This record gives sequence, C-alpha cells and structure tokens, in this order.
Amino acid sequence: RRIDSSRTLFVALPGKVHDGHIFIPKAAEAGARYALVRKNWQQTTLSPSIQLLRVTDPLRAFQEIAETYRKQLKVRLI
Repeated sequence: RRIDSSRTLFVALPGKVHDGHIFIPKAAEAGARYALVRKNWQQTTLSPSIQLLRVTDPLRAFQEIAETYRKQLKVRLI
C-alpha cells in the first residue's frame, strides 16, 4: 500500500479483532502525514513525519470532518 498525497490522514479505528492504533507506524512509513488517535493512546516510537491529532473519539471526529467536507460540495448528494 502506498500513499500518494502529502495531506493523507490515517484514522485509527477500533475493531472487533484489531485496534487501528497498531497500524499507525505502518501508515507513517507508507507516507501518512496525520493520524486521528484517541486522547489516551500511549504512543510507541513513531516517525517524526506523522502528526498525531488526539481526539476523544476518532470515528466521531472523522464523521465530523466528512460532514464538513460534504457541506462544502456544490452538488446534491443522495
């Protein structure tokens, strides 16, 4: 997997089997510049190239970003 944008955001979501936070180092290696993480997440050694955006709930924060983006679009979404 490769990231082609210098503005890529990785969203660390918890799942039933894996917690997305364990993939942050790989996302940084692949080129992600930002990561949405839980406020209380204890980071391991990370590349200084990735900025952590600490939020209470990464899924809710991602939904709010998507909502704001959709409102800026000049098209009708169904």
